[in-house]
Amino acid sequence: MFINNFYMKRFNCFLLCLFLSLSCFCQENNSYKISLKKDGSVIISRRSDQNKSIRIIPKFLLLKRSDDPAPFYRNADKKDGTNYSLAYWKTIKRDTITPNYFETALPVYITALSASLKGNKIEWVFKDNSGFSAHMVLPTGDDDPVISYTYVPKEKGFHSIGFVGMPEVPVEEISALWQPWIWQEKRFPPAAYLSPNDMSPLPATLVEKGGVTYGLVADPKEIPYRFPSLQQKNLKSGVAVRSEKGLTRPTIFAPVLGMKSSFAEDNPSMSFSFRLMLFDGALPQAHRYIAERIYGFKDYRKNVFTNLNQTIENITDYGMNDGLSGWNAELRGYDYTADVARTVKIVSALHPLSVALITDNESIYRLRGLPMTEFNLSRERFLFTIHKDVNGQQASSKMSGPGVEVAELGALQSFYRYKPSIFSAFADSTQHLTRRLNLLKMSPGDSWPNLLGLFKMTGDSQYLRECIIKADQYVSHRIDTPQRDFSDNDPVLETHFWTDYAPLWIELLDLYETTKNKRYLNASVEGAKRYTQYIWFQPKIPLDSIAVKAGPGYEMSSVPAWWVSEIGLTPEAANTFHANHAIFIAPFAAHFLRLAYYANDPYFRAIGRSAIIGRYSNFPNYAMFNTYRIDHSRPDFPINAALPHFFYYNHIWPLAASLYDYLISDVFVQSNAQITFPNEFVPGYAYMKSKVYGHKPGRFYTDDAVYLWMPKQLLHINSTQVNYITGYGNNNFYGALLNQSDDTIHVEVDINPTLVLSVNKNYPVRLWMQNQLQPATNLTNGKLALTIYPKGITAFSVAGLTVPPVFQKKYFAGDQNTKADFKIIPTEVGNITSTTLSFGKNLNSVYTWLEASIDQIKGATYYYRYADSDKWESITDKSFPFEFSIPLDRGTNNLEFKLEIEKNEGSEIIKTGTYILSKATKN
Repeated sequence: MFINNFYMKRFNCFLLCLFLSLSCFCQENNSYKISLKKDGSVIISRRSDQNKSIRIIPKFLLLKRSDDPAPFYRNADKKDGTNYSLAYWKTIKRDTITPNYFETALPVYITALSASLKGNKIEWVFKDNSGFSAHMVLPTGDDDPVISYTYVPKEKGFHSIGFVGMPEVPVEEISALWQPWIWQEKRFPPAAYLSPNDMSPLPATLVEKGGVTYGLVADPKEIPYRFPSLQQKNLKSGVAVRSEKGLTRPTIFAPVLGMKSSFAEDNPSMSFSFRLMLFDGALPQAHRYIAERIYGFKDYRKNVFTNLNQTIENITDYGMNDGLSGWNAELRGYDYTADVARTVKIVSALHPLSVALITDNESIYRLRGLPMTEFNLSRERFLFTIHKDVNGQQASSKMSGPGVEVAELGALQSFYRYKPSIFSAFADSTQHLTRRLNLLKMSPGDSWPNLLGLFKMTGDSQYLRECIIKADQYVSHRIDTPQRDFSDNDPVLETHFWTDYAPLWIELLDLYETTKNKRYLNASVEGAKRYTQYIWFQPKIPLDSIAVKAGPGYEMSSVPAWWVSEIGLTPEAANTFHANHAIFIAPFAAHFLRLAYYANDPYFRAIGRSAIIGRYSNFPNYAMFNTYRIDHSRPDFPINAALPHFFYYNHIWPLAASLYDYLISDVFVQSNAQITFPNEFVPGYAYMKSKVYGHKPGRFYTDDAVYLWMPKQLLHINSTQVNYITGYGNNNFYGALLNQSDDTIHVEVDINPTLVLSVNKNYPVRLWMQNQLQPATNLTNGKLALTIYPKGITAFSVAGLTVPPVFQKKYFAGDQNTKADFKIIPTEVGNITSTTLSFGKNLNSVYTWLEASIDQIKGATYYYRYADSDKWESITDKSFPFEFSIPLDRGTNNLEFKLEIEKNEGSEIIKTGTYILSKATKN
């Protein structure tokens, strides 16, 4: 025992001496402890748990070459079914290109020989002739260590310096990684790609292992407040997560080869600073830490030119302008020349149907909602052409619909409010099919989101049981299990939207709202965290104003920098981020609001607000291009011919509907779920997923049977910072006002006397402030004085003030419809499908379309007569597509019809039998 104790003491003494010989300096702040070793390496640990540590080596990599590597973006050469762009460089062989950054130039490794302490700075010592210096500083407080380096080139040409001293770990040993855009969870890049600033929503790269997340982050001061652009050669840095050896290792490079800052003759000295982070927690939380703590993200926006209500009204007016909005009445769709010439495209008829109901506007139904419903029913896909030689983006010229998801058919039936119907028949016939509705995206009819839609449509619990089985499998596979590749997506599709790469967190949220099962809420939260990794959080927004372009006809303007910031928006997709830097259509925002409420997480709310508030006052151009500017924010933007336009006209109604979704969701959240309205989920396609409203009454605090009613210019409020919703029911008029600013505001609300005719009297008013009932007040001559707290809600109910709905009166007069006829008539040139479309009293029509193509027939004549008439009327259509829409509101319930079809070959005429269709009837 004595001998053992003797040797044990000697051994412990040896370990202590060894440690002292290796460690020459320790430094701490509130979060970190840093130990400097004699060889210049550094042990960085969490102060709260020093077992959570990493060792870094003061090692840098210099890439240099004499000629311009001419970087550019192009789609990657891939075999995994994905579609993303990468930065490529010319190799030094000159005749080849590579996306592997380590192959772009001759490598020179530079490792410190030793280190010394100067004040609070660890200064590394390099060879005298290296031209290189570097140091590390641990700031006081909670901040992360900062490494700074300077390099003085001794040769002409292009130079790039990378920090390669982080731990190298096999991907099998880690829990998660992140490199923008698409390498997250355990999806490891197949080569050492570099993500420059313009493909880095945060200029960082991370690895999670052993309960901590470590990585490198460009210091915010290194990222100027300007549009990053590889093409303009103004990028400051780039990140990578794959090392030269094929291991995981966070790496950061600055400058980037081929950028102006990398050219030695223009830059006699090259310096850069970055943060080294060791976060105690999982990678998504580390990502959030970088966004909030390092790059200062917060709830930063407020209304600018108009409130959100006026913005929606301006967008709606624009969408109803046939000449300016790209509407093609004959083809029932919007011009899609922005991407594919000689095509039209829409997203969903539910968008204008919802806006028509909310705004009590029959014209929107008749001129947009109805023809777009007909489009969704008859066209094979979202993108339609009458030219068989046009096939860009998989455009279809087939009249073999429906061209929407099964769940959307269920939502359409809910809005048309009758069953059985053609919507339910089509849903039944397509639920077992897998179709391509947009681009190459596969749409299985029996996916769990579609099964959820079938349950909502039918109330059949069997659909919900099947949905839950598949959803549970999805959560286990897609949320609980880190993805190693992209095999969860269809291996042959061109995946490129962020909704393709991220989990279906929006659909999971919808499932939670339907079932109230917390498993799906938790899954939605985890999926949303991953989605945030595609949202811009850099550059850090300066506090002062900046000069921006205001557009032709306007002077340069000086505006607060936050007005034009992309923070909170996403690029379009993994293969177009360099062209569409930050897109304005952001349906995800409303979902983030609701998720923030359910999860009690203000971070999600800040993201949702950042995507919408103060962004535009009318239909904006598609995305931010090349530079900061405010012309797209102006109310006259889409109608001012002098301003630059790049429009996807098919986005007008999805944008308007998603803004209503945002507005109504915001009221839901701010009222603590006490003001709520039924909705339907519209899957649309790509990222355009939103809820639509107006078809059913909701609740306003203690009052049920409250109908949304928001006709144009209903309220005038003397503050741009107030967004609102209004409604009626129970012989009351309701309003909820939301303050978008950080100040308490006192406003006067004027109710438009041309819309509410009896407003000029005194009425008693119930008042709620921050959801607390206040002493009663009065509406006097249509005016109401209110106070709204910062980012707060004030709501009111005016007793006895009734409103005169017009379109809604017709819509709800048909409630509930029990029958809607349709016929499918087979012929030798394909099916003829005919259906009644009944949207309410005196809102009935019969829509008939032929599958036949222009190669099969010359034309068709549609003969019809109403039940109260013996006279046959006719319409002849000699141009493809062959379709007919006949009103059915002439005091009769039935329409009798038959067709004669002229074949292309010879003069043969196909005659159908005679059929009768009946409009929907009331219970």
